[in-house]
Amino acid sequence: MNLVHYLTRKDEGSPHTALFWQMFYIDHAVVRLGNDKFIDLNKQDTIALYDLSRDKAESENLATAHSEKLHQLQEIREAWTS
Repeated sequence: MNLVHYLTRKDEGSPHTALFWQMFYIDHAVVRLGNDKFIDLNKQDTIALYDLSRDKAESENLATAHSEKLHQLQEIREAWTS
């Protein structure tokens, strides 16, 4: 998909419902859904959830406080990778 029109704001909205990054060589994955960002650093046993509308610096990990949202993003990631 060509994202140029979205980056230059010729098209409004978002081209995708969710965005995914998978870094196989270091076993990391990221899911971005709306303002929520889920990070899974498998080799470091670290899982994080951030609300980018309130925390652009990703300094407040919400994984424990928002377990339902964390579970939803984990399921989206698993569906995408299977």
